[in-house]
Amino acid sequence: MSLTSQANAIAFGSLVLAVAAVLAGIAWGRIIGLQAKREARQVAEQEMEKWLKDEGIPMLRREISQFQQTFPREQPISEADVEAMVAAAGENGKEGFDGKE
Repeated sequence: MSLTSQANAIAFGSLVLAVAAVLAGIAWGRIIGLQAKREARQVAEQEMEKWLKDEGIPMLRREISQFQQTFPREQPISEADVEAMVAAAGENGKEGFDGKE
């Protein structure tokens, strides 16, 4: 075997190993990236649940309490009020409608 053919074989082998190393690096990066996304999603869900339990629910209770103080619950209307509203609407369903157009 000549020295030139051995050099070509070594060069070709080095090229194959380099390509394999690059592909392995890309695959490894993809695997690590997917695992990092999965872990980040899990941590985010845990933190969201913790925040909701510790801060979210009390904040919602404060907001609801403030809303209820600002807009107190209305009293249900009586039957007499309903009849008065129906009478005011008239037969045609329009308040103040006198049949003229």
